[in-house]
Amino acid sequence: MEFMEHNTMQAIDGKQFDKAAERTKWMTDDHVLVKSTGEVRDGGDASWKALSQEIYAPLKQHHHYPSYALAVETGTDTWEMTGLATLFWNLQVPGQGMNLSGPGGKTWDGAIPSAFKFAYRKDGGEIKICRTEIFSDTSAALVAMLKSGMLKPEDLMK
Repeated sequence: MEFMEHNTMQAIDGKQFDKAAERTKWMTDDHVLVKSTGEVRDGGDASWKALSQEIYAPLKQHHHYPSYALAVETGTDTWEMTGLATLFWNLQVPGQGMNLSGPGGKTWDGAIPSAFKFAYRKDGGEIKICRTEIFSDTSAALVAMLKSGMLKPEDLMK
């Protein structure tokens, strides 16, 4: 669990997406990312790029606050974890947010309850993520992006 805390806090919430070494530190080269839309990105580099340029790109700042996790050993050097977290976020364009107070008192534009399923395996002697599945309802963020002008209604039809 400590591994995932470091991954989430340092790489994901820390927006270290421009650093290739961060990707190889946490993900296998054949990592598979399943987005909440059902779209799949195959390969560590494609997954890392999708996290950076698709999933978290509209967010200036974000933080995952975990509420539940269950990890199981699935083989000799393999594990799975399912976790629940609230993703608090601030948009790239300020305004039109919900001004929610998160843990610690920080104010956020919004929050999304999310679930995650991860698969891990030893890779070069290190535990790395080989599959990530994200389950989120992003409609609150989409509404805020429409209100702020980050998105136009016609953008949703492209």
